[in-house]
Amino acid sequence: MKKNSQLKTAAISAIIILLLTLLIVFGFRSLFTPVGGNHSASDPASIQSSVPSPEPSSEPEPPEPEDTAAWGEPLPENEMPAGEDWFDDAIFIGDSLTEGLSAYGLLDSSNVVASTGINPQTILTTDCIEQSDGSTVTVLHAIASRNPAKIYVMLGSNGVAFIDKDTLVEVYGEFVDNLKSAHPDSDIYLQSILPVTHAKETEDSRYANSKIDEYNQAIMEMAGEKQVYYVNVAEALKDENGCLPDDVGSDGMHFGPSTYNLWLEYLRAHYAE
Repeated sequence: MKKNSQLKTAAISAIIILLLTLLIVFGFRSLFTPVGGNHSASDPASIQSSVPSPEPSSEPEPPEPEDTAAWGEPLPENEMPAGEDWFDDAIFIGDSLTEGLSAYGLLDSSNVVASTGINPQTILTTDCIEQSDGSTVTVLHAIASRNPAKIYVMLGSNGVAFIDKDTLVEVYGEFVDNLKSAHPDSDIYLQSILPVTHAKETEDSRYANSKIDEYNQAIMEMAGEKQVYYVNVAEALKDENGCLPDDVGSDGMHFGPSTYNLWLEYLRAHYAE
């Protein structure tokens, strides 16, 4: 019995010595490293790699909300004015005031579709734009085949004296509806009716600048309803009394190239980004 006990003791001692030898040779870390892994449980990279990646969402991204900050209010001034080529892909629609843009050589005639005497009541139906074959067509027909990036409209100078405000805005709005329908990809800018000189409003109260301001307010509100841009060009041309300066023209409404340049400079500084 004593001999068996001694043998068992010797065997146990041999096993202990073998284990101690293995620990010394291979180290504790290698003995207890999980099979198939070489990172410890506290290794962030190991933890991160063990977390399954989330499945990509099958839900479509919601569309960016449309910027409607400018609807129903004047376009603010931009920090960086547009370049000289800003109007290359634009069309200007209006009456004799708009005609002056090409008459004075400030814009190419192809960019101006205007007619003396046109007003919001007649612009949809009057054949007033001359074609290359000598025929005349309406404004909308004249630009039907074109796809301008921008369309600038100025109407009302011929009309403020004899069309009441509500009627003018109503027929103007009808023209805007037709313009939007025909050119859905164009940015449309409604420009304010321009002021007249103090001499003009004194001579004919139907053209009072205070009245023009009221019409412009109504046009701006209509622009908001139609979701087109409104540009308050009038403020660029007014003097300290809210009138067109007396020395810019002879009839109190029309003017020369220097004033037209102020108009275009204002448009280049006030545009939709």
